[in-house]
Amino acid sequence: MKLRLFDWLALGLSLSITALVAWQVYGASGGPELVCVTGPDGVWVYPLGADREITVCGPLGETRVVIRGEGAFVVDSPCRDRLCVSMGRVTRHGGWIACLPNRVLIRVEAAADDGLDATAY
Repeated sequence: MKLRLFDWLALGLSLSITALVAWQVYGASGGPELVCVTGPDGVWVYPLGADREITVCGPLGETRVVIRGEGAFVVDSPCRDRLCVSMGRVTRHGGWIACLPNRVLIRVEAAADDGLDATAY
């Protein structure tokens, strides 16, 4: 089967749209980024550049999350396989780490300019 001119144009247009959407979703956010830590007891929001250690209690026990050096990672978790610990560091908008057995989710999001921070949330 031979592709015609309009087939090539349709292919090029669809690849361009896909690249544009991917750039919008995973590209640079243009502003400060936040780390959202979600657990069974609530949601905590911290700036990505702040150095701190957070302990999140889940059904299996405590999951320790560290925010350091423009990244967030899990250092310890009571889950059996500890996949969340081996997922490494998330540093960019759209990145996430999940500990499904302990119901903990860590994600990096772009900061909204609405004046909210960890103390006002």
